[in-house]
Amino acid sequence: MSTVSISYGSLKDASNEAKDVAKKLNKYADSLYGQVCQKLDRYGGNWTSNLAAAKSKTNAKISELLSEKSRYETYTTNLIHLRDECKSVDKAVK
Repeated sequence: MSTVSISYGSLKDASNEAKDVAKKLNKYADSLYGQVCQKLDRYGGNWTSNLAAAKSKTNAKISELLSEKSRYETYTTNLIHLRDECKSVDKAVK
């Protein structure tokens, strides 16, 4: 027979940390959009390949950040679900 020990506090801490990371990723993506994309959109001069590349790479980075944010949000949800399931099993065993 084996024993499993699960720390509910650790699961909660990990889910909170993942939630904070998701918020930071979202904030960074918003900042890139506001500080780069919007300024490029307002630029009234001639577009060069460098400007087009900057906008394209910034949009790609924003997409990457939002994708990572989504993964962290899923991880947060999964950790909370795991904690809840463990508590339920704990009660059933008692």
